[in-house]
Amino acid sequence: MAASRKRKADQISKDLLGPAPSNFPPIKRAKQELGTYTQQSTYKKTPSKASVEVDHMSPDSLHQALGSSRKSGGGASLSKRLPAAAMNKTQHRRKLTTGSGNAVEAHRAYLLNAHHGQVPFAGPMNTTQDHYAAVLEVEFRSTATPPTLFGQPTIHDPRPFDKPSQQGVVSKLDAEWGMDRQLDMVKRIKNTGHITGEHEQHLMDVVTEQRSGLADLYKTHGF
Repeated sequence: MAASRKRKADQISKDLLGPAPSNFPPIKRAKQELGTYTQQSTYKKTPSKASVEVDHMSPDSLHQALGSSRKSGGGASLSKRLPAAAMNKTQHRRKLTTGSGNAVEAHRAYLLNAHHGQVPFAGPMNTTQDHYAAVLEVEFRSTATPPTLFGQPTIHDPRPFDKPSQQGVVSKLDAEWGMDRQLDMVKRIKNTGHITGEHEQHLMDVVTEQRSGLADLYKTHGF
């Protein structure tokens, strides 16, 4: 009898905890709702004229029941109304939640635990709003890194970036533009009540701090 396949870390976590809370209200005019997947998908090119991809700032796979996807049940509808931020496509292809592999699956498992209030955050962790804010902070801090911006593996993300869609350096202009889209998204979910005004300010500070550090990051890595 063939040995059974090793279960992925994110699958194990979902089996234990259940999917992430997905109680985002229906949106009648999604394109007008700043920060949703549908609205952010209206961007066609980055400032450097690179292709755009829209990143769910909590992977939509975490919000689906185990064994389900955006193609089954109400998955597509949920995916369209979840908060998202547009970014340079190459940057998205290298993001730690994209694709597969041990590092990616472990990171998605960590995010699912955050959704369920199992990780620390800069503040109380008593409500689902606190939990969602914690997830967003983790996502923001994993978006503009040497792997995502320059394709340089690190000890925390050792994946080889050898596919054509993973090649090239993301311009600083595009990185800044993507962070501006993250700020749009934070305002959106504050308006729906899924984070509080206090969370909004903290998360905007996180993004702004990272944005201000981009010049040094590019200089340090020789770009």
